[in-house]
Amino acid sequence: MYRLFTINKKHSLLYMLLVGITMSVLLCHPLAQGQSDSSESGKAATRSKENTPDPNTPPEQVQDKTQEDPNKPAVSRDSTDIEELLVESKKTVDQEVVREQKEKREAKAAEKPDKEEVTTETEAVIEEKKEVTAKPDVPEVPKVVEKKEPVVEEKPDETKIVPDSDEAADVQQDSTDVEELIEEVKITPRQRFEDEYIQKMLLPYNNFKQSLYDKHRISLAMEQVLIYQRATGGRRPREQSVYNFSLFGLWQLSEEDQEDRGVVGFLFEERDNVTRHNVEDFSREVGSTFRTHTLNSSERSRTAFRQLWWRKKYAEDTVTLTIGKLHHASYYNRNAYAGSSRTHFLSSPFARNPNRLLPQDGLGANVKIKPNDNYYLSVGFGDARSDLKSSGFDTIQDGDLMTMAEIGFTPKDGNYRFTIWHTDETEIDGIPSFEGSGFAFSFDHELYEKVGVFGRYGYTEPEVQDMTNFVSAGFVWQDPWGIAGDLFGCGVSWDENSDTDEDEFAFEVFHRMQATKMLQVTPSILVIFEPTRSEKTEPVAVFGLRARMLF
Repeated sequence: MYRLFTINKKHSLLYMLLVGITMSVLLCHPLAQGQSDSSESGKAATRSKENTPDPNTPPEQVQDKTQEDPNKPAVSRDSTDIEELLVESKKTVDQEVVREQKEKREAKAAEKPDKEEVTTETEAVIEEKKEVTAKPDVPEVPKVVEKKEPVVEEKPDETKIVPDSDEAADVQQDSTDVEELIEEVKITPRQRFEDEYIQKMLLPYNNFKQSLYDKHRISLAMEQVLIYQRATGGRRPREQSVYNFSLFGLWQLSEEDQEDRGVVGFLFEERDNVTRHNVEDFSREVGSTFRTHTLNSSERSRTAFRQLWWRKKYAEDTVTLTIGKLHHASYYNRNAYAGSSRTHFLSSPFARNPNRLLPQDGLGANVKIKPNDNYYLSVGFGDARSDLKSSGFDTIQDGDLMTMAEIGFTPKDGNYRFTIWHTDETEIDGIPSFEGSGFAFSFDHELYEKVGVFGRYGYTEPEVQDMTNFVSAGFVWQDPWGIAGDLFGCGVSWDENSDTDEDEFAFEVFHRMQATKMLQVTPSILVIFEPTRSEKTEPVAVFGLRARMLF
């Protein structure tokens, strides 16, 4: 049965495109009729899109105003990581500090006219005295002074909020974010630590970002992540730590009055192993089939321009084309509640699907067809020999590709995805990689107001992956103690190792704490039962601590 997913190398790309065209026809025809007969919800969505022209905010993330509670778990609509991070970075700016700066500027501006008026009157008195001194014998002729109506200064309407340069762009181009920030201040007035002084120090940086967007339509943000893990038992190495810095952004290529020419996304990354060993060595010593976290680097230090792509939307935003150096995991088999070692669980069974077969960041393309908010189809290909540290032009010319396709159902409260992939036979770093295929299912669903559940299943042929079968499930709880940004999660997983023919079980619990608007601190505990790559069968506990700063 699994051979159904094995595709001939010469026809792999053609097969994926035919699947995309067929599914788009099947989905678009009946749904187009539904949209024409449809209701005010479709019209409301259209009006919302017209009022939010900022291209840096994914249209899928715009929420209904009746559900703008920032404490609710954000249901991902499968946009790219860069877009989600940029939206999140806007919430790290303290609007009170920005407002204080605005009031100071207004106060200084109000003082300047008074000084100029006093100076002008003084100069007039001096000139008059000079004239009297120069002509003492001439009788003074009374002057007729025209009476002028007093100028009444128009006072600004105090009921209106006048945004400064930082707030104006948000109001004009992304009013939803500003409203969410205001609601967040009302609902959660307290936080663990105040960062007013840090916010003031970052004002020049935030003003620079705003100026960069105003002049060149470039949105910019940075992220810093530090992960430390330590295992129980007499293992060497017993600890591992990694530091990761990312600079990322979006560049809108068109002005508002010009034809849409698309958006360019980019991500620069520097990663350092703080300890001597990397996470692959640490995971092997622990004995798990998977990695204990996903920020892997075989070198002690690594610098890479990981993403550089161009994206454009067609057919009234129903078709999105992305081409360039891509992070393929952003487009296939994602999960809103268990999708990143930076923000959710640390270990790979919950931060991603560890047995999915996706290439490294490299040259490729993706086409996403989304007729409405309920369905989408995503198809694409990537260089099977890609290396995230290189441009990829030297390897993609060999023609060894990995092709992928995903169909998703996105109702109001969740996401359900089915993904298939196929890789050609190739050679990576002198090691042969066989031809093979796999498939996966992933879902996340908002169960209650602040509780979401998730699940994954994946299968990959043993020729190309040690982990053949994989299952994980769990839940997350948003703001368990009423502090915005907090997240508590718990998950269990099972996987089957094709080399040892053994089963492995894992359990992880974490608590992400929002220390300040910019800083998150996350302790976690991972327990691995009967690790498949270790001669010691007793459970292994891995204690982790993560610090993440986004600004």
